[in-house]
Amino acid sequence: MTETEQPQQPQHAEGTGSKNGPALTESELVDARAALKSSLLKVRLVRGKPVTDVDALRKYHREYYHRSKQESECEHCSRKFSSDSALVRHQRSAQKCLLLRAKAELELLRHAEGILKQ
Repeated sequence: MTETEQPQQPQHAEGTGSKNGPALTESELVDARAALKSSLLKVRLVRGKPVTDVDALRKYHREYYHRSKQESECEHCSRKFSSDSALVRHQRSAQKCLLLRAKAELELLRHAEGILKQ
């Protein structure tokens, strides 16, 4: 190739659209987009993992929410809580509940020790 020659660009016929193929009419384009959209799966990322069944995921979260939002009662001190997480936190950190639980365990051990001595 000499300095005066230019690289030849491919020639497109008038109205053919792009290099990739012939131009589509507006209705064909709408139909192609609808077909592509329906063929794609609805995928949602949950903690970095793809989930294809979004309805099942929603149902699981709804059931989990209602299950964890039921009123709970501490079996040691009989205090009522609005959710499971509040009950777990109470049992882990409340001094009164911890003392009642420790007393119950000591009584159980003393009773078992008394049975063994007899």
